[in-house]
Amino acid sequence: MERILRCFNLGPTGSEDDDISFTLTVETFSFEELSAATDNFSSTLRIGSGGQATVYEGHIPHIGQFPGCVNQVAVKRLRTNDFPSKQRAFLMEVYVLNSTNHPHIVKLLGCCSEGTERLLVYEYVKGGTLRHRLKGNETRKDLASRQ
Repeated sequence: MERILRCFNLGPTGSEDDDISFTLTVETFSFEELSAATDNFSSTLRIGSGGQATVYEGHIPHIGQFPGCVNQVAVKRLRTNDFPSKQRAFLMEVYVLNSTNHPHIVKLLGCCSEGTERLLVYEYVKGGTLRHRLKGNETRKDLASRQ
C-alpha cells in the first residue's frame, strides 16, 4: 500500500510559495492510526524524548504485509511549537530518509501530516537508543585520563 504524500515546494523560508519542489512517494498514515498504534502515545511505550520530538514504540498490523517488515515500528512525534520551522524539518527528514538506503540508517516506513501534527514512522530497531548504542557500556572519562 503506497500513497503519494504530495508535491511540496520548499525554499529557504520553508514557505510553500518558494521555488524548490520535490515529489515523494511514501506511505502516509492518519493521526488516528498512529495514535492507536502507540496506545494513544502512552508513556509506557515511550522509547525516548528530546527537544524536538518524542519517539514511541508502536504496532501497525498492515505494515507486516510488506516483505522484510514486521508490524513493530518506532513513531517519532514532532513537537508542534514553532510550527513553520518544524514543518521544514519534517519535510527535509522525509525527503532525505525517503531517498536513502543504507544498512546503518534506520528505514523510514511512512509519515503523517495532519493539521499541525507531524509524525514519522520508522522500522523498529531493538537494543536501545542511538545514544546508548554509541556510548556503549563504557563510562565517560575526563580529558586528563585519556592522555
